[in-house]
Amino acid sequence: MRKLISLVLALGLFSASSAFAYDKIEWSKMDKNKDGYISPQEMKDHYKKEGVYK
Repeated sequence: MRKLISLVLALGLFSASSAFAYDKIEWSKMDKNKDGYISPQEMKDHYKKEGVYK
């Protein structure tokens, strides 16, 4: 029973922290051609420039 409670609490904290991280993404910086749509290539290029991808 303790493991179940621990698992539920851990998942709850993880999902809460993920939601806050999603709000911090600056989507407008990724949209290079300002068309209101961020293509996968625009996202990849942005993260390469920021140093996330090598």
